[in-house]
Amino acid sequence: MLLGIAFLVAGCVPVTEPLADPDKSEPDKRLLGKWRAKDESEGPTIDSPLVKGNPKGLMRSGNQARSRWFFTTSIGKHTYANVCFNRDGERPNFDKEGAFEKWKKSNNRCYFIVRYLLDGDKLTIDFGHEPAVEKVMKAQQIELDNNIPYQVHPYKTPPGLLARYLEKNGPETIFTGTPVLVLRRSKD
Repeated sequence: MLLGIAFLVAGCVPVTEPLADPDKSEPDKRLLGKWRAKDESEGPTIDSPLVKGNPKGLMRSGNQARSRWFFTTSIGKHTYANVCFNRDGERPNFDKEGAFEKWKKSNNRCYFIVRYLLDGDKLTIDFGHEPAVEKVMKAQQIELDNNIPYQVHPYKTPPGLLARYLEKNGPETIFTGTPVLVLRRSKD
């Protein structure tokens, strides 16, 4: 769900480079625990499993079979998740030693960037508005990587470019509040 099915909705910000170095990331412990959707349906459990060789800040949403791996980044007063993804459409699994390092060096990797806001026990995830993302990328002269064998076509972002853009311009030009997912911390 959060960082699960939700990251496949239209409007995600697919990029070739994350907002920050995953090896320097710290887990956002405020995200740990069980979450529920607004309609009280079952949501994800977010944890931060220790796997030898994984960056300390790597977190997981979901269970081992259906998980999304991500790390968080703060830019100014705003927080973002860098969701690790395979360009062939499959989810990477970093439960085993060495899997993250191998993935990080592959041509199959990309990231989905989402903004998240925590307000007490309420978590709002903003996936970025696809037309707004396209407009910003075009203005920055960043093209989609339309490599034919892959299903996911991220923007070919030079390292640090999107982070510098967000720091200078703020998130509002990309993360417009549509589409969003609202979750609440589970009481059980």
